[in-house]
Amino acid sequence: MARAFVKDFRILVVDEPTNSLDRDNAKIIMALLVEIAKDHLVIATTHDTDLAEKYGDRIIHVAAGKVIDDSNPSFDQQLPEEKKADEEKRFHFPVRAINKLALHGTFHSIPRFIFSLFSSILALTAFMTTLSFVFL
Repeated sequence: MARAFVKDFRILVVDEPTNSLDRDNAKIIMALLVEIAKDHLVIATTHDTDLAEKYGDRIIHVAAGKVIDDSNPSFDQQLPEEKKADEEKRFHFPVRAINKLALHGTFHSIPRFIFSLFSSILALTAFMTTLSFVFL
């Protein structure tokens, strides 16, 4: 929390800021996050719905990777046509550039490449040997 006050940032993302705190300290931390949120965007994830509802401006309930409930659904909602247009505008990375990046990463450090190659061969040999004993 001290770093959040000292550093100059635009967005603060906190994951379970009150997870292992008692109720009094959790309230203090949430009050500090509210204070920070006056000047910056604060995104917090928590399982404590009581604290979230008391201190949060917008509550989004998520289950199994899907949004179940949103306290302010019209905040940044797009029409279905706009969503389709956004999906069509997605950037597609050229295959040639992908291959170039992959080869650069592979051969960037020759000793690392040789070690990885040797390790892979050794692992595959051990796996094949194990399989040969299983099917005897």
